[in-house]
Amino acid sequence: VQTIENTSQKWNKNEIFLIEDAQKVVGKMMLKRFNQLAQLNQQLRQANENLRAFSHSVSHDLRAPLRHIEGFSSILTNDIKDKVDAHAIELLGRIRNGAVKMSAMIEHILWYSKISYQEHIFQPFDLSQLFREVAAELTENNQNYAQIELNIQPTGSVLGDQKIMWHVAY
Repeated sequence: VQTIENTSQKWNKNEIFLIEDAQKVVGKMMLKRFNQLAQLNQQLRQANENLRAFSHSVSHDLRAPLRHIEGFSSILTNDIKDKVDAHAIELLGRIRNGAVKMSAMIEHILWYSKISYQEHIFQPFDLSQLFREVAAELTENNQNYAQIELNIQPTGSVLGDQKIMWHVAY
C-alpha cells in the first residue's frame, strides 16, 4: 500500500451519507426540471399549431373579400367601359390592382409565418438576376402607377436561400 501525503482525509460514513443524499436531491430536482421543460415544449408545440391554424384562417378570411372586390370591379369595368370616361376606368383598375396586391401581401405574410417550419436550401444564386426578376414582376403588376427606372448592378453569386430572398426583395 502506498501512502500519498497532503491529500484529503478519508470520508467518514456521515459525509458519505450527506453526499448520497445530495445526489438524490439533485437527481429529483433535475427530473422535476426535465418534466417541466417537456411540459413547456408541449405547450409551445400546441401554441405554434394554434398560430398556424389561426394564420391560415385569417389569411383565408381576408382573401375572400379581396377576391370579391377584384371580381366585381372587373365585371363593373366591363359593364360600364363604354359609358364612362377613361379616368373612371383607370380608378376601377386601381381598385382591382389594389385588391390583387393586398392578396399577394397576405400570401407573403402567410408564407413568412411558415418560414421557420420550412427546410432552407442554401445554394449559390445570382442576386442581381433575382432583383431583375422581382423588378419585372413588380413592373408588370403595377403598370398603372408611376414608372421608375432601376439600375441593378451585377452582384455575382451569393450563398443563401433564393426563395426567401425573393420574398424579401418582393
